[in-house]
Parts: sequence; C-alpha cells; structure tokens
Amino acid sequence: MNQPLTIADVMRVFDKLISHWQLSPTEQSSILGMTLSHYEQLTEEKQSTASPELMERLVRLVGIQKAVSVIAPRGAENQFFTATVDAPPLQGRSIRDYLITQNSEEDLEALFRWINSKAC
Repeated sequence: MNQPLTIADVMRVFDKLISHWQLSPTEQSSILGMTLSHYEQLTEEKQSTASPELMERLVRLVGIQKAVSVIAPRGAENQFFTATVDAPPLQGRSIRDYLITQNSEEDLEALFRWINSKAC
C-alpha cells in the first residue's frame, strides 16, 4: 500500500536538489512557482499531504538536474547551470536564471524537454 508523500518528504528532496544551486528563499519559492509567503507557509505545513502539482514540479526539477549532471563535464555542473545559452528556450539566459524567472508549468516543461533532448 502506497502512502501519499507529505510536504516534508517533498521539501527534503527539494532541499537536497537545490543545495548546490545557491538560491535565496525568494528564488527557491520562485522555482517552485509560488510566492515567498506561500513557500514559507508550505514549509510550516510539513505533515500535510503534498499536492500532485508540487510533486510533478519536483519531478521536473530533478529531471533537469539529472540532465545537467549528464551534459556538464565532471565537476563543472554549477558552471553549466549558470552559463548563458543562446538556444531556445533559454535565449541568452542560464538554466538557473530561466528557472527563477520563467516558472510557469509550460516554461518548466519546455526547459525539461530541451535539456533532456541534449542529454540523450
């Protein structure tokens, strides 16, 4: 029998995922597609069940990080993550900046598809 994931479960994965991304709390909330106040409230509701939307967003973020680790030369993941890329969907932004500023579900999906096409 599967138990639903709690917000605490999801946030543990998120914290581990972004630990080397050097993000402020505001940037973290933006990557999750929410306001800072909602993000802070979410971190206090640790025993509540995580929403399917939050879990799906986390799956996409993990996929993006996995692709970065495959594409980037060993030890240069952070450089790759912060380097600007001219190709769509980034169009002169870094993956990091794109995740912070283009945080709709559609934008996240576009980045996920693009970066995974490079990782294959």
